[in-house]
Amino acid sequence: MTTTSRAASLVSPLSWEAVGAERAVHLTFDKDCLPGATLTLTASADGVVDAPATVSIPPTRDRVDLVLTGVAPGTITLTATASH
Repeated sequence: MTTTSRAASLVSPLSWEAVGAERAVHLTFDKDCLPGATLTLTASADGVVDAPATVSIPPTRDRVDLVLTGVAPGTITLTATASH
């Protein structure tokens, strides 16, 4: 059986005013997320930010760092989920 749950938290919402603007963000994993899991990232609005579709939790870490790039002005909430 596979269940899906929110797996990480991120300060939201995130806003972009300039195309090409980059922002470093940190996903901090919830305690129920297993090391080595792959997270699926979903933005609340399409076409605002270029973000990877998935990120993996390093086995010895409780967070992952990534860079998001704005592709249009706007505001999004980024949600990370994992299947356990």
